[in-house]
Amino acid sequence: MIPLRKIIRSISPGVKVILIGAAGNVGLSCIKLIGGVLGGSPALLNDAFHSLSDLATDGIALLTYKIGRLPRDPNHPYGHGKAESIGSSFIGLCVLLAGIGLAWVSIQFLMQPDKVGHSFLEDFGGMKSFVVDRTAMEIAAGFAFISILIKEWLFRYTRQIGEEENSPTLIANAWHHRSDALSSIAALVGIGGAIAGYPIMDPLAGIVVALMIAKSGVDITKEGVSDLMDTAIDDEDLDAIIEAAREIPGVISLHDVRSRKVGGEVLIDLHALVDPECSVTEGHHIGENLRKRLIHKFSDVEDILVHIDTEEPDGIEPVYQTDSLELRRLAAAALEPFSDRLTPTRLRLHFYSGDVLVEAILKPDLDLPADQYASILKEVREKLEAVEEIQCARVYLDV
Repeated sequence: MIPLRKIIRSISPGVKVILIGAAGNVGLSCIKLIGGVLGGSPALLNDAFHSLSDLATDGIALLTYKIGRLPRDPNHPYGHGKAESIGSSFIGLCVLLAGIGLAWVSIQFLMQPDKVGHSFLEDFGGMKSFVVDRTAMEIAAGFAFISILIKEWLFRYTRQIGEEENSPTLIANAWHHRSDALSSIAALVGIGGAIAGYPIMDPLAGIVVALMIAKSGVDITKEGVSDLMDTAIDDEDLDAIIEAAREIPGVISLHDVRSRKVGGEVLIDLHALVDPECSVTEGHHIGENLRKRLIHKFSDVEDILVHIDTEEPDGIEPVYQTDSLELRRLAAAALEPFSDRLTPTRLRLHFYSGDVLVEAILKPDLDLPADQYASILKEVREKLEAVEEIQCARVYLDV
């Protein structure tokens, strides 16, 4: 039989914090229910049912968190992080609805002042209304205070794990715990008002806190929906990434930098300008160096797509009438008359703002004086530049 301690250790931090939150919601439901009955507080009783309903959002959080952590596969090449964005949006909606529900209940009691200070059970069971004594209300206030402490701890603990795991679902669930703490504050204020002889404080406090909870729900939902719509990351975070990229050796400048989030991960697309004279392999090396350094420096950056450019964008797309294969054929034909003296070992093509530059590296087949080779190379260059599609040529001797 597997020891319980080993099973607990095998559970990931994200799953563990969700399960702890669920257990806390069950325990708090009982605490609030007892305190609400003893104190006759509608806000605290409403909060008890609210905590019990939170088990549904805990289930959604667990499901979307587990899906979001699945590895990439052929059908999901960018991973499953969007599942967490869906989960955080759903939790945000639940928080929003909880705020609206608390406001509705509070308004109902505000509009029927004869029920304020009476047992909430009267509305459900037709039980005879009774006035709760001061001692009972003080006990209820203690229950509400305990609930606030537990929920605030759950908020801080869940948010810490959520930030460590880069999990939108856990962070949203953390703010759900905070909304529960706020609703318990409303109940505590209401009970305190009743003790002080102002029972109207209960529904009034419920309305104020309901608005705070509703705003929190809107913010959580907005964040989740923004991720689903591939909204860019904050300008401050993106500027930090751009600044770090500019410090990479070989990078002249950057443009067309784009960002988006997949769950808690950030994906970046950017164009990096390099020296137009550098080789393809050097340009690739610069791009890979840029990508790896940024991913290492910024923990939330999952991947970067780097496009290497050799020209600054000016809004005008250069047009080349001839492709590289045809240009190589034309250059080889221009070099053919010199085949008895020079053998081409390499041809390089460069494209600059619509112009084509050809670099030819030639190996001598005859042992001739250097000054004669200089005149031959000049002739070769002129021959290449005589080709209409070639605007400039450079010729080198491979010795």
